[in-house]
Amino acid sequence: MSWFTENPMPPIVLAIVVEAILVVALAKTGRRSYLWAMLATAALAGAAVVIERLIVTPREEVVGALEEIRAIVEANDRGALLDRIDRGAVALRNRVQTDLSQLTVTEAKINDLRVLVNPDGQAAQADFIGVVHLRGGGTIVLRNNVALRFDVGLRKRPEDGRWVVTGAEYRPPVGGD
Repeated sequence: MSWFTENPMPPIVLAIVVEAILVVALAKTGRRSYLWAMLATAALAGAAVVIERLIVTPREEVVGALEEIRAIVEANDRGALLDRIDRGAVALRNRVQTDLSQLTVTEAKINDLRVLVNPDGQAAQADFIGVVHLRGGGTIVLRNNVALRFDVGLRKRPEDGRWVVTGAEYRPPVGGD
């Protein structure tokens, strides 16, 4: 039932269709009961949207974690970014430490995001195109926009329930397979 908990549009579209049918019926018959049915339909659609917003699925948690990580990258906060990378991913932590010490990120975006969460809801794989606006620092003289396809593994930390990156690979978005 993830279509309901991930997207409020199906109940809204269904309510609009039902409302349209009820408006036609009300116009043809003039019966007050159709007006009450219209109010009930609107109330049910509103309740469905509220319920959808209250339920946070594991996929939505991962998307939120990736958005938080994107904001951390954009803020150039190495400490916070390292906190969102699994302690066991030493090579990734070292690469991030090195890259961010030489570059300043001025903007970061996530496009074409696809997320697959394991059935147990404790691990996930994300695939997206990341667009990063960079400015060089130190020995690197650079002002550039970089687009890369990222494959990111994540897991949910049992101690605090936060999603952390366990691995990340990147390549050019087209023809980089």
